[in-house]
Amino acid sequence: MTRAKQTADIVAKSIPDVPREETGILREGAPIPPEPLIGNWRLEKNVGHFYQNGARIEAAFRRYVHRADPEQKTDLEVVVCHANVIRYFVCRKGTTNIALNVTLEHENRKKTTNIALNVIFEHENRKGTTNIALNVIFECENRKGTTNIALNVTFELENRKKNNQTNIALNVIFEHENRKGTTHNALNVTFELENRKKTTTNIALNVIFEHENRKGTTNIALNVIFEHENITKKKLPFN
Repeated sequence: MTRAKQTADIVAKSIPDVPREETGILREGAPIPPEPLIGNWRLEKNVGHFYQNGARIEAAFRRYVHRADPEQKTDLEVVVCHANVIRYFVCRKGTTNIALNVTLEHENRKKTTNIALNVIFEHENRKGTTNIALNVIFECENRKGTTNIALNVTFELENRKKNNQTNIALNVIFEHENRKGTTHNALNVTFELENRKKTTTNIALNVIFEHENRKGTTNIALNVIFEHENITKKKLPFN
């Protein structure tokens, strides 16, 4: 749990007066069989740890992910843990205000970075998106994972080149497949798409996504970059 403790140390510097508690219930583990399988992992070889980890991490979910007490006004809990526990919390079936209704078999397809869980969005026919503080992770069907170091977001997509783009303020890259245009209002950037146009605009912190048969909203920063397959990338003026 070294990385989780190091992250907790960094977070604690910003909230020095908040009580801190270490608990073994948040230890890393494999709560479900990985799909697809990783290396030589086999259930028959890991059955003991598998059932113990699953019960423990489910208990952690029930302990930390729940409706607030009616009297609670402003208190928040910052939970710092490793990747599999984050994936489980994100994917775990349920109707709570933070968990995605996504089958747990997809959890291994989500790549996690650091900092605390902040916002989760669920879209129809998608595996889901998560926003981890300044680190934004978009996990799409048939795509490889994403990584984020500080303000630098890298998307490594199947059959696509690796693209690194860094930006002032927050930098987010969205990759869509056969989706209709997105709109958001201010910088007036137009992107040529495959046989169609897509216009992006920016209204301060509010970004609206209009996808086929669904809409989604997110709150991400002052600039957004869209990168599409077989399309010339255009950067914002201050890039």
